[in-house]
Amino acid sequence: MYESSISTSLPLENHLLDAIYTTSSLTPLFNTHTFFAQSLLPAMAPEPSPEPTPESLQAINSKTLGTSAGAFPVVTLPSGERIPTGTVGALLVNVRAYDAAAATGDAAAQDTLSEALRAAVPVLHKVGLFALFAPEEWASDKSPGRSLVGEMAKELN
Repeated sequence: MYESSISTSLPLENHLLDAIYTTSSLTPLFNTHTFFAQSLLPAMAPEPSPEPTPESLQAINSKTLGTSAGAFPVVTLPSGERIPTGTVGALLVNVRAYDAAAATGDAAAQDTLSEALRAAVPVLHKVGLFALFAPEEWASDKSPGRSLVGEMAKELN
């Protein structure tokens, strides 16, 4: 049985979605009904970006820290997880740069830096940084970059 992950305050929409997903006789009309039902729902947040590969994060770290490609190697943890070194250093540089961009109102720079920060958060989560410093502890009135990292970390919990 399909379990809807869509929450809405309108029960009619939930029943409509459940009917579409559980009624096998509607299979030929599935796409039409699904499109119609989804068009009734309020706009949903976009899907988060897929988790970056260790190599793509390695490239971000190298660019951020001003080193040549591959200067920070990708290491394999005992668990078999592959992570790029330099991620914490790059995070600190990017948080400071995000704060500076926010102070000057440079939205384009904030967007670019936001993507670099988002790429680092899953790796930092895996190595336990957010167990040491909970996402809530990242919130700061003085640092929008820190607060953004905390919000991104909350999304992973």
